[in-house]
Amino acid sequence: MKSHQRAHPTQMPAMIDPLRRQAIATGAAFLGLLTAACASTGNAQTNSPTPSQRERLRERLRQRRAAQKGANEQAPPPDTPQGGISHPYALPGAFAVEQLEDVWVNAARNDRVIPWRAYLPAQKTNAPVVIYSHGGGGTRGSGAIYGQHLASHGIASLHLQHAGSDRDAFRTDPQQISAAARDPKAGLPRFEDVGYAAARLAQAPGALLGRIDAARMGIAGHSFGAITTQIIAGQMVSGFGQGLALPNLLGAFALSPSPPRAGYGDAETAFTDMLLPIFHLTGTKDDAPNGDFDAPARRIPFDRTNNVDQYLLILEGANHFTFGGEANPRLGPRDFGYPGLPRHHQLILVAAAAFWLERFEKDAKARGFLRAGGYAALLGADDVFERKEAKK
Repeated sequence: MKSHQRAHPTQMPAMIDPLRRQAIATGAAFLGLLTAACASTGNAQTNSPTPSQRERLRERLRQRRAAQKGANEQAPPPDTPQGGISHPYALPGAFAVEQLEDVWVNAARNDRVIPWRAYLPAQKTNAPVVIYSHGGGGTRGSGAIYGQHLASHGIASLHLQHAGSDRDAFRTDPQQISAAARDPKAGLPRFEDVGYAAARLAQAPGALLGRIDAARMGIAGHSFGAITTQIIAGQMVSGFGQGLALPNLLGAFALSPSPPRAGYGDAETAFTDMLLPIFHLTGTKDDAPNGDFDAPARRIPFDRTNNVDQYLLILEGANHFTFGGEANPRLGPRDFGYPGLPRHHQLILVAAAAFWLERFEKDAKARGFLRAGGYAALLGADDVFERKEAKK
């Protein structure tokens, strides 16, 4: 495991080059196709390209990347650790888990419907809560592995479904998901969903009355949900500034974080005044599904942020689908699983439990585990774990 406490590079990975632009033009629908698989491996493909067309798009993109890099894509290393983890943070906690589902209607936004699913620690009142934002093409059922695990450790998890970038949107028109990932105006409804959810939990929780402590909330998400997480945590966005941020939250957990695409702003200024401590999680194969950037660029939010406490985890061999939490991630005939995936999922769960216990409960044991080498000791030799304290 490579654990670093060092000065960070001044040169960031290139955002995009003309060759990749050509690849993007070839596969314009690719973002919607791939991100949908992060959330539900069984999604129908209505009104979408056939499997053979998707494979051709993927192959074209792969060939152009190989030509640019001078090498073919490599499979995850065969020596990636695969054994289970027996640490208490990797195992289910002491609480049984209850699930509740309901739908909120936001009258102020033309009766926008927001389905949600809550994972709750049974027989616990006033539990802290993480609001979870799915990736493009997802549903309120996305990220279930995280909700179940956190609830078993006494932390509620509220999983939202964002109309316009959810599974229904993908089935109708995958292009709208791709557009929203590049244009904050198109992505605005999902960002506002999080603010609405936080307000509902604080003012009118309904079925969650007494189960949630609205003074202890956090934000998490994968892929497009990680973009949402970063924005809620204070990322500056072109045309919106920090108007979408929720500074009263206690932390952010970004699965597959992203540098800002052109429509959202620039990396030089986007992360200069973040508002929440952040845990960033990515992998060496976590390329942007549509080719906008390669995996190394996912550390840009960590590197460019200096004013809040942060962690960064980079799992060797982990791909974009690793962080969606699906046990058997697939897109049509293509399998994105690999032998080390179950262990990688455990490492993510360990990180989530420790981070949120530290943030919500001020748990000294969890803090020490993350900061004094306990978590690092669980990682593979080629995994990277970095911590950066806020500059005062």
